[in-house]
Amino acid sequence: MQPSTINSTTIFLVLLWTLIIQITHKYQMATSKQSSPKRRNRLFFALAFLVLLIVYFALSSLLEKIVTKELYAQLNRNPDSFYKIDFDHVNINVLAGNLEVKDLQIIATDSAVIQLNDGKINKLVNSTIPEFKIKGLNVYRLIRHKKIRISGILINNLTVDYILNTKAEVSHKKNTLALHKIFSERFSEAAIDKINIDNTRLEVNHYHKKGDPLFTIDSVYVNAGEILIDENTLKDAIPVKFTDLGLSTGRFTLNTLKNYDLSTDDVRLNVKDTSLVIEGFKLIPKYSPEEYNSRNRYNSDWFSINTQQIHFSGLSLKELEFNDLVSFHSAKVVQPNIEIYRDKRLTDAPFDYKPLLAGLIHKIPIDINIDTLMISEGRLEYREQVHLKKEPGLVYFHPFYISAYNISNNQLKIKSDPTLDIDFRGKIMGEAYLMANLNINLDSKSERFTAKGSLEPVSGEIFNPMIENLTPARIINAEVTKTEFSFDANKNESTGTIILEYDNLDIEVSRGKEKGKKSGFLSLIANGLIRDKNIKGDKKYLTGNIRFERRKDKALVNFLWNSIKSGIISIVVPVASKKDQREQDKKKRSNRK
Repeated sequence: MQPSTINSTTIFLVLLWTLIIQITHKYQMATSKQSSPKRRNRLFFALAFLVLLIVYFALSSLLEKIVTKELYAQLNRNPDSFYKIDFDHVNINVLAGNLEVKDLQIIATDSAVIQLNDGKINKLVNSTIPEFKIKGLNVYRLIRHKKIRISGILINNLTVDYILNTKAEVSHKKNTLALHKIFSERFSEAAIDKINIDNTRLEVNHYHKKGDPLFTIDSVYVNAGEILIDENTLKDAIPVKFTDLGLSTGRFTLNTLKNYDLSTDDVRLNVKDTSLVIEGFKLIPKYSPEEYNSRNRYNSDWFSINTQQIHFSGLSLKELEFNDLVSFHSAKVVQPNIEIYRDKRLTDAPFDYKPLLAGLIHKIPIDINIDTLMISEGRLEYREQVHLKKEPGLVYFHPFYISAYNISNNQLKIKSDPTLDIDFRGKIMGEAYLMANLNINLDSKSERFTAKGSLEPVSGEIFNPMIENLTPARIINAEVTKTEFSFDANKNESTGTIILEYDNLDIEVSRGKEKGKKSGFLSLIANGLIRDKNIKGDKKYLTGNIRFERRKDKALVNFLWNSIKSGIISIVVPVASKKDQREQDKKKRSNRK
């Protein structure tokens, strides 16, 4: 801190003193000339007022120096501090208790930077504040009791540089910034009625990659009420206690992902109405599907996700603060648009166990609880490329809706209610609604769940964008009048039944990769193997058997589809279904040995 040798207060005191000399001279002249008492009284009161002003400003200047010195000492006395705090100058209005700090800087010390680079600590923060205003500072409590009591704080144009060393091997029970090392041992507490932070820029960098931020937030706005900072709160992950908090981020951009860019248009947190709103969430791939796959040795999902809005309500601060549990009453996702592409021409990745939905929820590193999740007006598109065809197979749902109840990995919550219930309703290929329900046991180590659903009557030809680009066949005609399925499953296998009623099934088999090159002979054989109808009341009517052994390196959707497909095949191509079942039974017997 470099205080100025001559400041505005000094100049003002010199002018006042000059004015006092002039008034004193006039008062002496008036006294010597025996002027009227009224005139002498006016001159006396003017002189007394100016003397009081000089005393006030002199005391203010002195007090300003004392407070400045005390603040500087409080913030920099600790020899073990990771930070040096500096400022240009401090202006104080003693009567109002207002304080203005110009060009405040919080800079990591050289020793702290060395510790970060050596991996002894894993994070530091540098920040600059051009304008920092305090209203209603209780100067007496600060000087006498080392306690800071403030009615309001205004911060403008704050910039924050958050520096990480992700390789640091630091074991802390709580994820803190070591902010307790800012203050001296004499610091007691700071109580602040209200804080307004406007137009803050936040940048997170890796310690050896300055200029290439991991993520940035352009303009953060924060309003908080009834804030308390003391030696206990500074040791917590959230270093303050508060009763009211409002936050808006502006545009947020994350650059740490290898193949994707994550961004939002705005994030707003309002503690008072317990809401968190995310506008314009986007997870967009950096590469096209072709370029993405050229960079990968194995087939994996390329995907793109964007939503209009995600709205959480019913945030529980008490649970968040004391039990490390993020809890919401409800979450609404509006108009998500999801695209997924998989190139099956690439080989499968080495085996990597993929848990089902319950297992994924349990792997979330913090405890969460969402009573109700609603997804509305979504679009889901899946494309899959195989060697057989030039174009990928396509299936999509538009629109689709999802309702989920009791999403939790908190053990106390699961013990009281272990059931996660999910309802799905989506118009497949934009033609007919598929309804499905999953009932998942969150307390089951085997990840048990049940699935059931139905499909509205539909023409089988709508599935050709998927079938004719994944197989050498296409549906010429089929009238599906009823589809219902139900099965039980765990992380190993699924068993159940399916009702599939249809009529006039006719398929066409093509030659090679080109569409339209029909093979009459192969089409004849194929139509001879399939059952062209399955109508209730017929002697040959079949109810399909769902039986599928899960590939444990595949996710839930793959498991669901293959389970349903096994039941469809058992009706449409029962010969193939029996052959497949014999192979599965043989494999099970071999595994037992």
